[in-house]
Amino acid sequence: VCRSNETAATIIKGFTIHTWASFFGLSGILCNNASPAIEDCRIWDCGVAGILCTNGANPTVRRTVIEANTGGVRCYGSSPVFDRCLIQSNYSGRGAGVLVESNSHPYFVNTLIAGNRSTNDGGGVYIGAGCNPTGINCTVAFNVASNRGSALSTAGTPLFKNVIVWGNSDPANDPIDLQSAATFTYSCVQEFHPGTGN
Repeated sequence: VCRSNETAATIIKGFTIHTWASFFGLSGILCNNASPAIEDCRIWDCGVAGILCTNGANPTVRRTVIEANTGGVRCYGSSPVFDRCLIQSNYSGRGAGVLVESNSHPYFVNTLIAGNRSTNDGGGVYIGAGCNPTGINCTVAFNVASNRGSALSTAGTPLFKNVIVWGNSDPANDPIDLQSAATFTYSCVQEFHPGTGN
């Protein structure tokens, strides 16, 4: 738990984290108004989220595996950075891999979001209104949603460059569910989206 204005001088490195015990907190790592560095960790099978960022938390997460959690990454009013991470095989009602809400602006680079499963929208990623995350050199693949938006469901304004969105599936055959504008450039997208170099 980081909730005392931690900065990048606080380094969480090389840990395997697994919890369903409310005594310890149901999230693998909670960042509440804190911005530590999280590196080379494996966070798996946690009861609320692998990494939960809230209240202005801006951690930098590098080379970390976030898998088989009840929600991989959860962002509320926060702008974390994910660099060379693997977010896979997580499950939840919405945004199984990544959930972005409440004016959050996370940044993802060289990250794989794959094999996540949602019982509603946004198997890979769900983006709420007022949020504008960025994804660069990322892959969103083989995610599943029980409704629509198996790859991405967004009411925000995300920006994606040089991303691959492929092999995602949902009953509506609508892997990219756009409720507002999303910008894709130089990307390989299974459901064609206009943009330079797509």
